[in-house]
Amino acid sequence: MGGEGAPPPRVSFIMARLCVVGGKLQGMEAVYLAKKAGLETILIDRRRNPPASALADETHMVNVVKDYSTAKVIFRYSDVVLPALEDAEALSAVERACRKLGVPYMQDNAAFAVTSDKSAFMRFCDRNGMPYPKISPQASFPVIVKPVSGSGSRGVRLARNSAELERVQRDVKEEGGGFLVQEYASGYFLSLELLGLEGIPQPMQVTCLEFDESYGCKRVLAPWPYEDEIIRDTVTLGERLVRGLSLTGLTDLQVVVRGKRVEIIEANARLPSQTPTAVYYSTGVNMVKLLVELFAKKRLPDYRPKGEKVVIYQHVHIMYGKLKVVAEHELSDASGMRIEKGFYGVDEAVTNLSSKGGVATLIVSDVSYRRAKERMEEAVKSIASDYKVPIEDKSPWGVSNFYDEINI
Repeated sequence: MGGEGAPPPRVSFIMARLCVVGGKLQGMEAVYLAKKAGLETILIDRRRNPPASALADETHMVNVVKDYSTAKVIFRYSDVVLPALEDAEALSAVERACRKLGVPYMQDNAAFAVTSDKSAFMRFCDRNGMPYPKISPQASFPVIVKPVSGSGSRGVRLARNSAELERVQRDVKEEGGGFLVQEYASGYFLSLELLGLEGIPQPMQVTCLEFDESYGCKRVLAPWPYEDEIIRDTVTLGERLVRGLSLTGLTDLQVVVRGKRVEIIEANARLPSQTPTAVYYSTGVNMVKLLVELFAKKRLPDYRPKGEKVVIYQHVHIMYGKLKVVAEHELSDASGMRIEKGFYGVDEAVTNLSSKGGVATLIVSDVSYRRAKERMEEAVKSIASDYKVPIEDKSPWGVSNFYDEINI
């Protein structure tokens, strides 16, 4: 790939080569949407066969911290670099290399540091007047105990009374790391992505999230079809988030709707997984393409949805003699993923299903939720029939599921 001389000149948008660092769930999202945008994708991961490797045009097994010089050579011949991991040391190494090479690094690490620490983020919310479910000792039972760092549902536990809380806290302490005890919020859970340029916000579409019994997101529905007031309140909180972080980059915001009140659950100032693809199928807006435009041109891109289709996006896993609708973390170690159009009647699937089972992300877009659910149900039943297994689709206690309310 050449020596350490001057980097090749940057090309104007649209960029040709996107380097994605991290090949798990965020990496899958990044590579998938990059391909939809017509970008060539180069994947770096310290593991040999991460899930995104099967979708990328080029893959390198590199530890960006230990093999820093090797990673720099790959970045040198990339037009933009998008991190898709959460390790602070690795993020710092990638950003440092990109700055030295003059290659756009498409994340705001300072903003990410605030949102990735749940205790720090709650303090940020206090300073910026952003409501959230009460924290212990003010929180009443039931409560959720969740790790201070990390995303997704790993380590999240429910406690309904003091005895359960003591047991859960003891287990979490043995596992190491800090934790947060927060009032358990039931209701609808919504997500919103926003771009920012030095704190100037650009909100996108509000979507609905649904969870499996481990509190991991198993399904995204777009767009949120209910109260305009809820959407406005969610967007207002998102804009306050971007301004408070002075964000340049992308963030998501997850909220819970409790009656007519919107409260913040968490935010992640990075490219999220799942919701960007749902938004892409609903509106035609590609967040990876927008990020490239933002960092290449140093201005907020022109955000023009093509309209709104109804989208249902969910994961299934054939395991233990059943077809289970699961959270995305069940895909985090999957290999041999492929994209299939028209898979069992859905628009598109990302899957490694074989005669031995496997996983699939199923995507349906249609003119109505009723029709979209009908097609999704038909696909899931057909897969289960072919594998001769029953279907299981569980949700956490007390959570509202819009999907179940769709009358087919």
